[in-house]
Amino acid sequence: MQALQNNKLILSIFLVLTGVVYWIYSQGFTGAFYFDDFRPLGNLQQVHDFQTEFQYITNETSGPLGRPVAMLSFLLNVGDWPDHPQNFFRINTIIHLLNGLIIYFLSLKLFKLVKPQSKYQALFALFTSFFWLVLPLNVSTSLIAVQRMASLSATFVFLGVLAYLYALDYQAQHLKRGQWVVYVVIAIFTLLAIFTKENGILLPLFLFVTEITLFKNQTEYQYGRKLRLVVLGGCYFIILAYLGSLLPHIANAYADRPYTFIERISTEPQILLDYLRLLFIPDIFSYNPFHDNYPTNSSLFATFYSGLSVVFWLALVILAVVFRQKFTVFSFAILWFLTAHILESTIVPLELYYEHRNYVAAFAICFCVVYLVTTIHGKKSQIFMAAFLSTYLVILAGCCYLVTKTWGNQYYAAYAWQYNQKGSMRATEHLALKLLADGNKPDALMFVKENTKNCPDCLNSYVQQMVIACSMNLNSSVQSARHYLLQYNRPLRSVAGLPSTLSSLFDMVENKQCKLVDLQTLKQLNQKFLQSPEGGINTGNHVGLHNNLYMIAVAEKNISEQERQINQIWMLSHDPWVANLKLEWLLQQHQYDQAIHFVQKDLCPSVKNSTSPLEQSCLQAPNKIKRAMMNGKN
Repeated sequence: MQALQNNKLILSIFLVLTGVVYWIYSQGFTGAFYFDDFRPLGNLQQVHDFQTEFQYITNETSGPLGRPVAMLSFLLNVGDWPDHPQNFFRINTIIHLLNGLIIYFLSLKLFKLVKPQSKYQALFALFTSFFWLVLPLNVSTSLIAVQRMASLSATFVFLGVLAYLYALDYQAQHLKRGQWVVYVVIAIFTLLAIFTKENGILLPLFLFVTEITLFKNQTEYQYGRKLRLVVLGGCYFIILAYLGSLLPHIANAYADRPYTFIERISTEPQILLDYLRLLFIPDIFSYNPFHDNYPTNSSLFATFYSGLSVVFWLALVILAVVFRQKFTVFSFAILWFLTAHILESTIVPLELYYEHRNYVAAFAICFCVVYLVTTIHGKKSQIFMAAFLSTYLVILAGCCYLVTKTWGNQYYAAYAWQYNQKGSMRATEHLALKLLADGNKPDALMFVKENTKNCPDCLNSYVQQMVIACSMNLNSSVQSARHYLLQYNRPLRSVAGLPSTLSSLFDMVENKQCKLVDLQTLKQLNQKFLQSPEGGINTGNHVGLHNNLYMIAVAEKNISEQERQINQIWMLSHDPWVANLKLEWLLQQHQYDQAIHFVQKDLCPSVKNSTSPLEQSCLQAPNKIKRAMMNGKN
């Protein structure tokens, strides 16, 4: 028992365990890239010097702030896209282990506050950090390459909380100077977290939760506490006010989502309860990248489970707030967990379900569980509970191994996830693409057709059915999918994936690989899907649909339609490829005056700063025009 009081020994054990966790995660290094990876990481292929590096860092569109810190970290993987996903996963896992180490020291610090008389604080911290490290629910954050944005933002959040605690210790020794240090720490780590991923703005909110629960009775932290509560509480109020400001425009915000605002807020309490269940009770195949098939609720009490979820969370919030002085750690865990979900799991029109949203949230739950075990009285009971918790964590680590092993076996994972996620268009597409890469068209078609039965609104699955069936010359499958799509009369909301699949179908038609579909059918389908709402996430889809119609017009040699579609694309997007497409088309038509006018009045004025992706297009345009005019004269 004396050895368990040796902090250096406990830290050494923890470091050995991190090696075990790395080995567990390494089983998944042979995994794949997924749907969210391609756009932000695909641009790594364009990075070849300092200027393109700077453009890559500063021109990301995943969030309103561009996430430059996260994008900077991806430069470590220049040359790894798209053939070496293991190198992305390796760095992500190292970040995960770093976060585990920070959580170890953070937990140690917190246990010194809530269990000041105990000699086993380091042991408790070891349990907490290892618990968090082997949570199967955390696997997707490291084994989906782009979710480094989430894990690295969490690094700054955890560091921010730890630095805040040490800043308060410093303040206790140097009152006025220490107070400045406290606010500098908050500002620095909040900014780092925000510019990695926007939900890093929750750091002050986590500090507020910590203040009103764990710090309530800590006399050494009372100096300046009222001001801290005002500042941190003010940050909480600002976030709530921001969420409230979305309400007047909420209907438009959800126009391009496959669910309504009411359906979202009626479903999220149930999802939060699912998250909590999956934290403690592993379900190996439920941990996967594809949750677009999660069923929505029409109201808060649409089902028994949804109603239970609402009552459960309301009761916990009330208990946590009312009894935060008596049950400090319990209140800390509940309020921290819900605060972590306040942006991504409430009214903001994001996707319903993502596992990585629990990456920060899970810490407080793990801390609370270990704390509750430490409150057991009686030596035999304590030994039994310590053995029970150790056994549970070993089992949890084993489950984590099975999850990462599954992720590392691409074909097994694709089959398992498609089976487990019935009605998921993404899971079906992921499996179908792997089967097509192996030349197994019959099975790919079978799974796609199965998904059309499980998900009648998954329109992209019907287009995929047309693509595969046409390549196999199966007329009935092509025509049944075509008829369904053209006769589809439900409101069109999200058309994600459709532009690229229709583009693939067009290429097949043009290359004589598909004789069962004509250009008129392609035109009808693209025009039909343009009836979906134009804004939000659908803007990029509309750009793709208009580009498809432009390519069809090129194939039909319809000059006026080409011009109309190019103008529509430019109205929707000022991306460099669009600017280059429009300029090159004008030059091909020998419309030199219009080309000069476009460059002077539209293209170059759209360049906002030296890092704008349009800058190169603007700089290269005059030479392109000169060459075209000279060639035209010749």
